[in-house]
Amino acid sequence: MFSPLLERLGIRRPGLLPGLLLAGLTFLLFWPAIRYGFVNLDDTAYIAENQMIHNGLTWPAIQGAFTSIYESMWAPGLWLSYMLDIELFGPTHWGNHLTNILLHTANALLAFILFLRWTRKPWRAFFAAAIWAWHPLRVESVAWVSARKDVLSGFFFLLCLLAYDLAWRAPSASVSSTRSAWTSAGISAAPCRAPTSSRRSTSTRCATIRRTASCRTATVSS
Repeated sequence: MFSPLLERLGIRRPGLLPGLLLAGLTFLLFWPAIRYGFVNLDDTAYIAENQMIHNGLTWPAIQGAFTSIYESMWAPGLWLSYMLDIELFGPTHWGNHLTNILLHTANALLAFILFLRWTRKPWRAFFAAAIWAWHPLRVESVAWVSARKDVLSGFFFLLCLLAYDLAWRAPSASVSSTRSAWTSAGISAAPCRAPTSSRRSTSTRCATIRRTASCRTATVSS
């Protein structure tokens, strides 16, 4: 008997082979990245020198990920993923790269599921997802550990799209709550850039408002 979960996702027996083939080829295509080290461009700051993640998933570290600004960014999902790498693989280069490869493989599979649900054509869905997953623009996001934010936020974005599609075809409260959860997770994975000054004084804001009002008044008068 075919899995009810796969049936719910719209994957029937004809779509199983293309989906597995896409996932396997995507994983093999990006597998060489596992031998790479860190790049001296953000990798050092985000991982090697980031004291927040060095002890793995501890409660103080989790709190810090949600309450602190690091490298001018608020990105709790990203920091938590690096902490999970430490828990699973220790302080290794290959562990970080493996996580990126697995996330991108999952993204390729999610893209395939979405295209399959929209087209009902397994091999058309395979080629559409393959064009996206194997495009050279994906290389930086997968091979560069600091670009984890791309594949991680993309993962939750695709899950959110799938939840929307499921809700549209068969509305339910559980699917709607899942959709909101994936949206929130995706936002936490994509860095929010903090302003150079964390706050502006009241007098500065008032001066800006006054200048704007004066310009509008002068425009109307003229």
